[in-house]
Amino acid sequence: MKFSTSIVLWFTLLLTHSLNAKIFEAQYQDKTSSEIEAENVLFLAHATKYWDPREATETATLKTLQFAKDNNYYKIATITAGQIDHPQLAPMYFFRQPDIDSIIESQSGTHRITFRGLKKILFVGGNVNRCMCESLRDVAIELYKKDLLNNIDFYIVTDASFATYNDYSPITEVSVAEQFATTFFVPAFNCPSQNWGRAIERRTAMPEVNMSVYFRGDFIGKYNLEKKDTNECKDCNQINMHFITSNDLHLLK
Repeated sequence: MKFSTSIVLWFTLLLTHSLNAKIFEAQYQDKTSSEIEAENVLFLAHATKYWDPREATETATLKTLQFAKDNNYYKIATITAGQIDHPQLAPMYFFRQPDIDSIIESQSGTHRITFRGLKKILFVGGNVNRCMCESLRDVAIELYKKDLLNNIDFYIVTDASFATYNDYSPITEVSVAEQFATTFFVPAFNCPSQNWGRAIERRTAMPEVNMSVYFRGDFIGKYNLEKKDTNECKDCNQINMHFITSNDLHLLK
């Protein structure tokens, strides 16, 4: 009888521990400045079925995550404040803590991370026109402030990215990619659907930076980040914005 009681107590304690165990633990907060040394990065922006209830992006997200693991990318994710330890909402993310290197707890995708040595950064998740835009913008801002925003390739993996606008969920046409880039990234990463996460610092001007835009490898155009035109500044820093699918990832090796 005592043995049976002990077994029941052990299972009760184990179940209680499992229910209380955190699925995620944040290494960074959205307003804390930090630096990470990384040449290639995968950034998972709120990659969860909470915001993608049809789970339309899950397969491509997991494919991109596996690519990042296989090719030694630094893997970082934003998780919405309030969801990180929520027993129902935390399990809705398309990854688990062991899959990635670090987590930023961020309500709107904002952060203060500088990726030193960065050459390539892939983005999955969403919303591409809201929180992901802010995450991407903040990567650019932190690099620009340290004069590091040069010779960097940004990639939006379109079939692993969801949006609040049907045209952007996913981006499947050259004309839509061009319209998105010139609306959300010129002038410098203005993110007009949202851009409220940094409060007072709503937009950081980025003069003397050219952005070349590509759709699945095809060149669309070159834009000065402070001018909505194709005037090339010959002495400016250069970045590249790519719209690709998870089927194109093998081309990045």
